Amino acid sequence: MNEFTASPGWPPGGGITAALARATDWSSTPLGDESGWPPGFRTAVELCLASAFPCFVSWGEGLVQIYNDAAIPLVGERHPEAFARPLSEFWPYAWEVIRPLVAEVTERGETVSREDFAVRSTGGDQKDERYTFSCSPLRDATGKVAGLFSTVIQTTRRVRAEGNLRERDNEARGAFLLALADRLRPLGDPEAIMEAGSEMVRGHLGLASASVGAPGAADGDGTTAARPGPGAASAPPPAGGRDVFVEGAPGGPPARAAIPLHKAGRLAAWFHAVDTGPRAWRPAERVLLRDAAERIWEAAEHARAEAMAREGQRRLRSLVEGIPQLVWRASEGGEWTWSSPQWRAYTGLPEAEALGHGWLAALHPEDREAAMAAWRQSETSQGFEAEFRILRRGDMCYRWFQTRATPVRDENGTVVEWLGTSTDVDELRRMGQHQRLLLGELQHRVRNTLSVIRSIIRRTVQASGNLDDLAMHLDGRIDAFSRVQAAVTRNPERGIDLAQLVADELLAFSAREGRQVRIEGPAVTLRPKAAETMALAIHELATNAIKFGALSAPQGRVDVDWEARLAGETPRLIFCWRESGLGAVGLPEHHGFGTEMFERTLPYELNAEVRHDFVQDGLRCTISLPLSDRLVKEETLAALGLAG
Repeated sequence: MNEFTASPGWPPGGGITAALARATDWSSTPLGDESGWPPGFRTAVELCLASAFPCFVSWGEGLVQIYNDAAIPLVGERHPEAFARPLSEFWPYAWEVIRPLVAEVTERGETVSREDFAVRSTGGDQKDERYTFSCSPLRDATGKVAGLFSTVIQTTRRVRAEGNLRERDNEARGAFLLALADRLRPLGDPEAIMEAGSEMVRGHLGLASASVGAPGAADGDGTTAARPGPGAASAPPPAGGRDVFVEGAPGGPPARAAIPLHKAGRLAAWFHAVDTGPRAWRPAERVLLRDAAERIWEAAEHARAEAMAREGQRRLRSLVEGIPQLVWRASEGGEWTWSSPQWRAYTGLPEAEALGHGWLAALHPEDREAAMAAWRQSETSQGFEAEFRILRRGDMCYRWFQTRATPVRDENGTVVEWLGTSTDVDELRRMGQHQRLLLGELQHRVRNTLSVIRSIIRRTVQASGNLDDLAMHLDGRIDAFSRVQAAVTRNPERGIDLAQLVADELLAFSAREGRQVRIEGPAVTLRPKAAETMALAIHELATNAIKFGALSAPQGRVDVDWEARLAGETPRLIFCWRESGLGAVGLPEHHGFGTEMFERTLPYELNAEVRHDFVQDGLRCTISLPLSDRLVKEETLAALGLAG
């Protein structure tokens, strides 16, 4: 069945390759005489030679190749020698590339196709040629793949033309983007940047409008409304954050495009472009729109960031310059790199002179070494803290400052600088010193108070005949002492008024100034220690007057007065207690706490001279005190003309 008698006209048809096939002695080739060719192979040859497209048929051992007239330009200068030659000899420069494809067809029995496939040229320039081909298997009578049928179209010229066009588009896009950057660079307002950039895109592509719009709210049809630019017929329908290009149609909506713009990974806006009519968006135009939209958005975002940075710096400057602390920046080792206006105004040091270690000039000479020692210690403690005195240029006075600094680190944890403040703590230190003085004074007063109370208790016990007498006298004396302590505690610096001291003691016994009591004398303010002793003395006089003296009878009377006697070597305060209205008065039979108070305590504590007389109708007690600042406040001495 496979044998046939080849006619002189086989294969049929005209053409160069058909004539070449008829003239070829096939018996001298691996294919053998054409009379023995399988029908399928013969049919494939006839189809190949009759095709208007470049076709190749390869068959048998070595895949001997037959091609048609349309393929002659692909064969080139190798025609006609390449006719009826094995495939590997036909494509010697590209065999290593073609062989895997041939093996894929022969081994799998499936058609293989490639588009714009690169094959090394056979010419001297060794450039790649581009081909689009489809290669199908040819089977023998047993069904085994025995050959190939290939349709091949050279696309080198088209691919190169498209490449050249892309290069021109890239050059044009690069030039436009460069011009766009130059136009946007001097602009600082984000809105002005988006407006100017959109206008450049509109003019470059000949669009009706171009603009940047917010994402907007969802319409009823699920699309997103956006702000159209001038001349826009409608907004493009966003599609889940992807680029959208609509080519439009004659008589319908114009071509339009939408490019999503993101911020921090989220959709923030759309770049809208609307044409005047239908438009087939070329790939280069799509890329240009995308690149331009992103450049415009980046420039606007950069302008926003710079504006925020400037605002942040303005606020920081206002904060730094508004706080009372002296603020500064330094590098390692305490070398200052900047100082705030407060520092310059306080110290009088210009900023240039404070740089490096120049700031030490404003410190007290005794504190400079301690300040540098604190800086050396900061290398291990990860913080700087010190207290030193800084010169205030206004009055050339040194004041104490607490200075602290914290390291500023980069993303790797490396210290890049130190940020520090110096806070005036001079008043705080003075208050601390004053507090320590007050605490010491309080401790001293408590010790003295306890000592006086112990003395009162001891002497009262010694002078009391029974428990009732002890309780009465001890309670009264401690009350008198506590009244003075209460007055001293209310205002330790004020002192105790002598007239008030006398009135309080008499009032404790319900004796008020009036028919039985008279109190008279100039204003005298006693110091706390003198007031304590005088209060106990007055308490003893009042107690005696209530129990035995003038205040024990309705007709009795007590006159208390004092005066300053400035004559003589030592000015003195003369305090007089006079009782009257009792008739004949006898001498006391008992000598106790009161006697010791007047005979020993007053002279010892206050350097007083005491005279105690019992006259015909009552007691006369005169206490003479030196008018000194140890016993009397300065204002009293000043009022008496004794100051200085």
